Amino acid sequence: MSGVKEAASALLHGHPQEAAAILKEKPKLYIPTESTLSHDQPLKTPADEGIDFFQRPIAQGDAPIQVYELKLEEDGGPNKDRAYTRLPPPYTPYVLRVTLDAGTPPCRNGVFKTNFPLDGGQFDRTKFVERKLPTVFSKPIQIDLPISQAGAFVYWIEYDSPT
Repeated sequence: MSGVKEAASALLHGHPQEAAAILKEKPKLYIPTESTLSHDQPLKTPADEGIDFFQRPIAQGDAPIQVYELKLEEDGGPNKDRAYTRLPPPYTPYVLRVTLDAGTPPCRNGVFKTNFPLDGGQFDRTKFVERKLPTVFSKPIQIDLPISQAGAFVYWIEYDSPT
């Protein structure tokens, strides 16, 4: 029973001094120490938990996965009026879908680079990963980022020039 419930019970049973003593007690906190942590499994980062979330089987009654789309301009950048995109906090992981129109210059040997931990692990502002974009000129290119942690991530796209 929590301290507040114990104090309320003491008051209801006519013991106001006992209730006051309970409320003056410091709350009990559990803080894991090195000896209480399991070393059999490494600690999961929010990125690892996000990957696990998206790889688990869909169960009956699960809410649909929320998808937010960031449509890029022909040069692979965001709309000039939207250089900064604010997304909601990921209380439940969601997908940020980065979309490029078919036939745009980034379709020419394009590479998507970001400091977002696409492969899981700890976020490191200076560590970048890359994904080669498909060379498809007939349909849009979509890059899905599994968002499970808040942060200011950067990205850019490199591609061959038309000449």
